[in-house]
Amino acid sequence: MIERKHFYLIFFDLENAKVEVIDNIVSNSGFYRMSEGTKFKETGTPCKVKNYMVGYLKVVARMAAATLTKKKLEWETSDNFNDCGVFAMRHMEMYKGSDVEFECGFSTRKIFKTCNCKT
Repeated sequence: MIERKHFYLIFFDLENAKVEVIDNIVSNSGFYRMSEGTKFKETGTPCKVKNYMVGYLKVVARMAAATLTKKKLEWETSDNFNDCGVFAMRHMEMYKGSDVEFECGFSTRKIFKTCNCKT
């Protein structure tokens, strides 16, 4: 996904009926809402995408009840808004599903986070 020049992933685990948002930025940064609104304009993009996917996959009845969660990443940042495309590409390359350990090789130490994607 790209929203306001920010890249992130929405992963549909059809086997386990899960929908996960994978993003290098902490949840409250304001790029998108995770909530389901009463009106279409108030609904966050991840919820809209989930609803579109559920409509597309009506044969998979379990997806309608799937919970939408943001995947907790040890390498989340609160101030690196420039490298989200790099994070998203690496996340797509390394993510194998919610039941497999997810490690991208990004540092969890603040001193290395700032230079990890710039080299």
